[in-house]
Amino acid sequence: MTDVLWDQIPTSSALLVTEVVVVKVCALPNARSNTIYQPQSVSLVRKTFYSGSFTCNFLLFNYPFDSQTCSTLIKLDSADTSVINFSNASVEYSGFADLPKFTVENIIIDLGEAVSYAVMEVKFSLERRWSLLVLTIFLPSILLVGIGYITLFIQLSAFQERIIMTLTTLLVMYTMFEQVSNNLPATAYIKMVDMWFFFCIFLIFSLIIVHVVIEYLPVDAKSASDCKNGEALPFGVTWLNGTTIIKATRLFIYPSIFLIFNFGFWVAIANQ
Repeated sequence: MTDVLWDQIPTSSALLVTEVVVVKVCALPNARSNTIYQPQSVSLVRKTFYSGSFTCNFLLFNYPFDSQTCSTLIKLDSADTSVINFSNASVEYSGFADLPKFTVENIIIDLGEAVSYAVMEVKFSLERRWSLLVLTIFLPSILLVGIGYITLFIQLSAFQERIIMTLTTLLVMYTMFEQVSNNLPATAYIKMVDMWFFFCIFLIFSLIIVHVVIEYLPVDAKSASDCKNGEALPFGVTWLNGTTIIKATRLFIYPSIFLIFNFGFWVAIANQ
């Protein structure tokens, strides 16, 4: 019979390391019953649990359709691989898969060796849950762009209504962009959501320019032909009037720019 003392079992500073000591014959003197186990059916297992924290660097270029890959490196620095090593290592995530902003996916483990020490690297992906962000960012901004587009259908004589409505839409769009930017970490590069807001702001600003230019043009072709002073018509072109400009803008120019940008934007998102 062999006596086994707990303080003689070596300890390690590794994370979740299981040390197994096989005992030929074991009888615990302090146990309530002296049960003798055969050598082939007994093993002595000692488990040590450690906890720690790590950081993950996020790349926010594709926000809010980004996917982040995080990793943590676990190294057994108490002894080299000739003494202790990882064997049959596995990783189990016991938390919730669906976090408030992310979904934990693709948990993998890689075993390696660094300078004769055992190394285990755990990688996992954080997929952003973007459905709510689409409803709070993209849908309202599209509606604001639509409100700006509606101003092209207001009568040419109502200049104040058209310009005030467009300016208000532009201010609301900029306020929304500022709120979204304040909720994100500051980065030195432009994100996809920044490109979206820049486009919407530029599109609404271009409508203001169109309304101002139309105000200084004749209302229609008849008014342009009745002008006797050549200074009232740019380059003396009679067809360049407010009605023609606003019809071309609302039927061809504005929808074409919006559709072309959206096609390129969402294709780029889908290919990431």
